[in-house]
Amino acid sequence: MLSLRAVPSKWLAVIRNEKSQCKVNKVVCADELVANEQLVTMCEGLQAEHASDLAMALSRLLSPGQDHPQIISIPCLTETLLICVKEKAETVTEEQKETLRKMYLKQMKLNHLESELEWKDATLLFQQRLIHSQSASEAVKMITQGLVDYLPFSRCALFIYSPGEHSGVGVHAHNVNTGSVQHIKESIAGFPLLTKYLKHFSHSKPIFIEDAAEILPGKYVHDYSLKSLVVLPIYVPAENKLIGLALLDRGENTSFTVNNQTLTALIKFGQYGGELLNQYYEDAVQLFGVQRAVLTIREREVLKLIAEGASINEAAEALHLSSYTVRDYISAIIQKLDAKNRIDAAVKALKMRLIQ
Repeated sequence: MLSLRAVPSKWLAVIRNEKSQCKVNKVVCADELVANEQLVTMCEGLQAEHASDLAMALSRLLSPGQDHPQIISIPCLTETLLICVKEKAETVTEEQKETLRKMYLKQMKLNHLESELEWKDATLLFQQRLIHSQSASEAVKMITQGLVDYLPFSRCALFIYSPGEHSGVGVHAHNVNTGSVQHIKESIAGFPLLTKYLKHFSHSKPIFIEDAAEILPGKYVHDYSLKSLVVLPIYVPAENKLIGLALLDRGENTSFTVNNQTLTALIKFGQYGGELLNQYYEDAVQLFGVQRAVLTIREREVLKLIAEGASINEAAEALHLSSYTVRDYISAIIQKLDAKNRIDAAVKALKMRLIQ
């Protein structure tokens, strides 16, 4: 766009219009404009309440000594283009602005299509890598390495979800000390944000955490030099079952952002990982010390009848127990499985293969 003869320009800036502020997302300078890389990087970090404020700041940095440079502003969906027109150039007409806007939107669409194709290729490569896994230990290794190799992240730690204890157990990591991760075993109840997420949101949807200190204990934030973080569920959609969680970042003490397209694409990675790990779940339970919920034989018998549709009185009659005793068993089961009610307990037990 800078090379267009109709609108000869010195530099162009893409402004991202966010909720409460505007941010310089990209700066491109014409070939003849002398602007060092450090200056451009500094410009791309600017933020202000209004795009007009950014236009003033950019003109001072990129067009020093030029009095009242002609800077045109072109709204484009969630972004705004700021274009500094060369000196002695004619005033840009509304028709020319509209042409530039259409050109930019077309390029955005092409970039989006290219990005979608790249994501499809990445998910296919990830899936092909996982196929070669032959055991639980290979599966967790393939998942953690693949999430880093085919996604814009540099570190990954994988935790298997233990329904019996409602906790996460560290099993493997890539570009992190795996041994130290395997020593981690934390109750989900100790993380209010994750607890809310697991109870009220789709188990397949990843979440972006701008500051890890908001959800993780300080000892982990410090020991692993955590800043921004993505929590990716390792999930089995066919069984509506959460297998584990992968924590992803871009290096020690690194802040970053993730767009909605990336978060949406991540769902497939989590599902492919979940389907693989589900095949070796029994082995993983033994290998990594993940405990199932411990139900007594009688509790399993009660729950099996409830799952088959029996009422409390019917279950009591079938087992030659009083209805009060059956109610006590059900209360204990609900507590052990962290269920909402007896129906929810039966559903969870079936997913966890505690009953057939």
